[in-house]
Amino acid sequence: MGGIHPGVLPKPYRIAALIQSFLITFNIIVVLNHAGLFHFLSESFTNGWLWVIMIMMGLSTVMNLVTKSHKERNLWAPIAFIVLVCSILIYSL
Repeated sequence: MGGIHPGVLPKPYRIAALIQSFLITFNIIVVLNHAGLFHFLSESFTNGWLWVIMIMMGLSTVMNLVTKSHKERNLWAPIAFIVLVCSILIYSL
């Protein structure tokens, strides 16, 4: 969240973090489904949603690279980039 609020996040940011956790969980389900571990989402849906994931991870990488927070820049920028690369590889399956 940019490191602008040291300590406990204000309530709106905590709500945003909760929404992000649900979105990340859904993204994991989509990726695992696309990779063949689950079979309850259609291939056309997972193909489309993987594009959403790639766009989100590309933006996340950029945003984490420009944040003022050294912790976020050093930890989450590489993680977001790795997830971006992995989602591109999984999309190509």
